Formats: sequence, structure tokens, C-alpha cells
Amino acid sequence: MESKVTKNTSNCWSFSISLFGNSVAIKPVLQQQILASIALLGRSLVTNELPDKLKITVERIPVHRLSDDRGVIYRSAIALKLAPLWQLPPLDIAYQLAECMAIGEQNTADAETGNWEQQSISSQNFKAQSPIPSQVGLDFSLQVFSPGWIQFRLSDRGLATWLQQLIEIPPVLSHGELGSRGKSLRSLTPTGYERPYSPDAKIPEQNQRTETEPVNQAHSLFRVQYAHARCCSLLRLAHRQSLINLSDLDGITPHWEWLEPNPIPWLYGNPEMECSPIRLRLEHPAERGLIALVLDGTEQLTRLTPIRALELANALSHGFEKFYSACRIWGEVKTETPQLAQARLGLVAITQKLLRSLLQDQLNVIAPIEL
Repeated sequence: MESKVTKNTSNCWSFSISLFGNSVAIKPVLQQQILASIALLGRSLVTNELPDKLKITVERIPVHRLSDDRGVIYRSAIALKLAPLWQLPPLDIAYQLAECMAIGEQNTADAETGNWEQQSISSQNFKAQSPIPSQVGLDFSLQVFSPGWIQFRLSDRGLATWLQQLIEIPPVLSHGELGSRGKSLRSLTPTGYERPYSPDAKIPEQNQRTETEPVNQAHSLFRVQYAHARCCSLLRLAHRQSLINLSDLDGITPHWEWLEPNPIPWLYGNPEMECSPIRLRLEHPAERGLIALVLDGTEQLTRLTPIRALELANALSHGFEKFYSACRIWGEVKTETPQLAQARLGLVAITQKLLRSLLQDQLNVIAPIEL
């Protein structure tokens, strides 16, 4: 991971973190950046206060995303956690870490005092299988707040870059198999699906479950499957009307490749010009809400339980329903602002990919292309 930084006056910095290869989850990147900064400060990561004298790892660094319709904001309480161990005020620690992130060339593999290795931040279900840029830069602004919060705000340019990364990374099919054109290496069944489907398919039960009421699995799954089929229908219609161009639309599987426009016009303004004022086209609260659910999904795919996968799939399908009800694609939007329609279709395509992964790879049920 590399970081290019520029320090502003007062309590605000800007920097760019590079995602490598098939990276899609943002939270682990920020955790790695913080851990590298701790190491560069020369502080020992081993303390008697930690259980079994374990070192602070990427997973133990507290970072959470705030609920904010105006943008993507992450906040870390690492300075509050380190204060009793370092015997320093948390605000001082926060400033030290922020300045370290803002002036140092970061390299997670060389954090010798931390004695840790760069970890993969890719999702097992969004694994790169085709040539994509080796690095994807995400632009953040960084601020420190009392009593010691470190806050990261992803710029609209950075969010557009991340959304485009999701479009360009094809999902791995069930069991990790991928054919030459994105299809499974196994022959399709006569129904066009990769595995036999039963309407009575069960979600594996957890050993323990804390819900007070049982989940109506059949109803919940149908709602998610309907949302996935609706996404596929919208993409096919847009393709037929030449609003977008997709490959492998054979009417059998939900696996395709986005061809045009490339890149998707996520931004107003000229993203190629550093000084050009730009902002994300997807500004509606329903659009921002759906993006937030996609962020949650990409950060949780590798550690989902079946129950949590179903909850996330239901939340995503509900978010898609709100988005489609509030944000038009056809009619005047298509004719007068086609770039906005294409950006919204890009969000539909990302939602379809994530729903497919949740249904087929996590819940072991069909992701239908039509109902």
C-alpha cells in the first residue's frame, strides 16, 4: 500500500491510499494504514494489558463507518484505545497518528516493529479474474476531533473509483470456477442453472441463535431473488435500448461483463483534471443508502454466517426497492440526462453482483434472472 499526502492548514489533511489487485473492502485498508502509522511512530505493539501479550493486529484496530447520507465517513477510536497503554492524552495520540499518515510514505510490508504481514483485503466472492489496473487510488480527507477521534472522509472522486472497481471485478462463480468467458466450467443444467434448485432449500442453521422470532426464510429468500431478477431485467432492457453495452447476455446466467460506457460517468465535472470541481452524480438519499449497503456487503462477505448473510441480503434488496422507487432511469432521465441514467444502472449492476454472491455463494440458493 502506498500513500500520497498533502497537509492542509489547521486540522485537516488529504491523502490517497492505493488498493492493489482485487481489493474491494475499504475498512481493512484504513486499519492497515493506522497500524503502519503506529509502527512508524516507533511504539511497541506488545503490551502487558493485551490478552496473552498479543500484538495489536489489523482486526483489533477499531474503525467503523458513520451513518451519513452526505458521504462515506469512517471513524477510528484507536487513540482512545492506546491512551492508557502509551500514557498519553488520546487527542495527542490522534494528532501524532494523523500527522504520521499525512507525511510518511506508508508500506505495510515494512512495518518491522509491528511484525505483521500485509493481509488480503479482497472478498472471496469478488475475486479478480481478468486484467484490471494494478492499483486503484482512493482519495480521503483526514481530521482529528476531541477527545481523540480520527475521521476519514472518502472523496466523491475516490467513491467513484471504488464503484468502478466493483464493476470491473467479475464475481467468482459458485465453488470458485470461472470459464473462459465468465461461465462455469461445468455444463449448465437444462433449466440454465448451475445447480439443482429446490423451493424448499434450507439455510444451514447456526448452533446458537439470539433472534426472538424465527425468520420466514421462504418469504425472505423470495424477496431477495425478486430483487436480483429485477436488477437483471433492468440491465437487459438498458442493453437492448443501447443505453449500456454488456457482454454474455445469453438469457441463461446472471454473469456478464460491463463493456460501455467505460468508465461509467459517476461524476459531474472532469475527473481527469485534478483542480476540476467534481461531485458524485448519485446524490439522492436512496442512492446513498444503497451505496452504504454495498459498502457493508463488501466488507462482510468473507466472514458471514448464514443468518447474517440472509439479513444482509434482505437489507440490500430493501435498499434496492427504495432506490428503484425514488430514482428514475427511463423517460426524461434517459433522454435528458443519459449519464445519470448510466450511473444509476452502474449501481444496479453492482447490486446485482452482490445479491448474486449472497444468494448463490453464501445461501446456496438460485439467483434467478427472471421470475
